[in-house]
Amino acid sequence: PAVRLHIRYKKKKRDIFSADELRKLFPIDLEDYGPWDDLRTKTAYLLAAVCGLRRNEIRAIKWSNVGFENQSIKIVEAFKGESRIGLPKWDKTRQTALPGVAARHLKAHRAKTKYSGDSDFVFANVDGTPLGTQAWKNMWHRAMKKAEMNLADRNLVPHSLRHGIATELRAAGISEV
Repeated sequence: PAVRLHIRYKKKKRDIFSADELRKLFPIDLEDYGPWDDLRTKTAYLLAAVCGLRRNEIRAIKWSNVGFENQSIKIVEAFKGESRIGLPKWDKTRQTALPGVAARHLKAHRAKTKYSGDSDFVFANVDGTPLGTQAWKNMWHRAMKKAEMNLADRNLVPHSLRHGIATELRAAGISEV
């Protein structure tokens, strides 16, 4: 019989952003993009930070999923790889709160984009196609370099934003829902 070798790599623990770092990354002023290239990019990553959304959920949001009137976002789809869309992780759709700062950024972003119909992707390229994974990575690395964040030593990745909000809420005595 063949012998199988199982190699386990010790994963480096991901760090999270501090509240001060989040304030640096996401200035409240709509016209202040901080280290981000533009309002679209700042808003996409802001949703990861304040709503705890995953990259492929953010990429798949359509304007019809954004409830400005009840300040919520419906997560009904996610990208599976570069271009295939399916159910979100664990095959569970959900609705999440849309904090005021995120709602203001989304409204301003919608006003600036020509792809703002209900069936359009919120974070589309200039031609209306959904934002790709490589573009997502490139935007992240440009912003982190500009913000002088030490990604390697702290193992900071976009997913760190998702976990940062949960950690901050837990530290404030608010349990996960």
